Amino acid sequence: MTLYEIDEAILACVDEETGEVLDVDKLERLGLMREQKISSLACWMKDLGAEIEALRNEEKNLKARREAKERKKESLKAYLAQFLAGEKYEDERCRVSFRKVASVAIDNFDDIPAEYIRTKVETSADKEALKKLLKEGETVAGVHLEESLAMTVK
Repeated sequence: MTLYEIDEAILACVDEETGEVLDVDKLERLGLMREQKISSLACWMKDLGAEIEALRNEEKNLKARREAKERKKESLKAYLAQFLAGEKYEDERCRVSFRKVASVAIDNFDDIPAEYIRTKVETSADKEALKKLLKEGETVAGVHLEESLAMTVK
């Protein structure tokens, strides 16, 4: 029975007009059922709270482990890229290749025209628009195109 059904049954044990208890034994049993139900629900909520806290702690631990692995991967990637210096490598287990990547480097932020400045929480340059202009051969004060190698490991 749900708490709602128990409360309805308790009300049915009492005469609405006179307030007289019609079935004392049933009323007592329903009262006990109601207390057990409330206690069970409260304990279930406590258990769920403890489980939520344990999951939250596990999420923190997993996040810390993931971030450590990501840092290690980036460190190894930089080491391998430096060692290979743009040279391709392939064997039966892996393949390492490089491709040229162009990115916008800011020489002097104050020289960039206002239409290429994006303002979010903090002011930053619209590098996508600047990159497009620079690739089209335009000259924009305060920026230049830099080419670098992006490594792919498969």
